[in-house]
Amino acid sequence: MAGDAGFVWDLDFDAAWFIPLPGVDGSQIGPDAAAAWTDAALARLPDAATSDPQRAALLRATAGALLSQAEEGVTRLWFAPERMYSDLLVTITVSRASGPGSAANEEVFDGDRFSAGFDVVPLQTETHGSGFLLRRSTQLEGEQPLFITQWTVRLNDGTWSILVDTLGTTLPAFVLFEEQLMRLIPGIRLPRTAAVEQ
Repeated sequence: MAGDAGFVWDLDFDAAWFIPLPGVDGSQIGPDAAAAWTDAALARLPDAATSDPQRAALLRATAGALLSQAEEGVTRLWFAPERMYSDLLVTITVSRASGPGSAANEEVFDGDRFSAGFDVVPLQTETHGSGFLLRRSTQLEGEQPLFITQWTVRLNDGTWSILVDTLGTTLPAFVLFEEQLMRLIPGIRLPRTAAVEQ
């Protein structure tokens, strides 16, 4: 995955749990391409997950909504467990720990987007440095109030800064996601240090 012109990083994820969104602008994906991607995404799920027409329709609608969030040059995954409905959208960003590109990881604690209470869990990894997992939620008022949860992981190894941001409304899916998140982080393959020095 390209971070900027100066470095490239990659991602190894479990396709049994995650479906990657295209690396293009969602607003520019035509109806035929969108239908093809949605068909391919749902084909990854077992027949039991899509055999019920109502559930299949819900999954198709969710796939379409998430597809609209595709963005050129941005790595996004749909957390799609086999046996549970999920609308969790995972965005992964890698930037330099200092200098150009690092500002994207600095505004994790902004209070404008999520004003509800939150909790922070320290994280220490063997391969990706240390940081934290921040969990926060809010309820959007309206005719049908919507409870939105956001989990943000930030890690820094002194050279690279990693941001894993997950947004969704399906709380049971977050329970399954926590274990997969801890497996997803080591799959972020950081550039070699030599690439920074060039």
